[in-house]
Amino acid sequence: MALLAFLAAIFSAGLWLGQKDEKPYLDETAIAYNIGGFENKDPEQLLLPGIEEIHVAENETKVKYALFNPKGNMCNIQYVIKLSDSGETICSSKQVRPGYAITEFELNRAFEKGEYPIIVEMRTYDTGDGETKYNSGVMAAKLIVE
Repeated sequence: MALLAFLAAIFSAGLWLGQKDEKPYLDETAIAYNIGGFENKDPEQLLLPGIEEIHVAENETKVKYALFNPKGNMCNIQYVIKLSDSGETICSSKQVRPGYAITEFELNRAFEKGEYPIIVEMRTYDTGDGETKYNSGVMAAKLIVE
């Protein structure tokens, strides 16, 4: 009986240690990503990527576009994409750590052919806890449905 309790304690400790490094706020699909020459070399500054257009096929929700966090940033970035006209959120990513990108993502719904004005919010968070918010960036862009 004591052996069974001892084994259960070791198993529980192993589960706890295994979960200790989990960061559920990070996007697990993100891959290492680097654009030559696009790196933040000043830890006091935040470098945000520019987004002008995002393309998607008509009646599809899967988008192949890199939402990335430049190497050298001292924060995680969460992307929130909204329709400019209505404010409807059409995509909200998990956080992307510096030097990584989400290269495919899903929109909340499909669209008909056309151009849709969007707002791309880049919300920034502490890399250690994923909860402490920093400054964020907002830019106007277009969702082009082909």
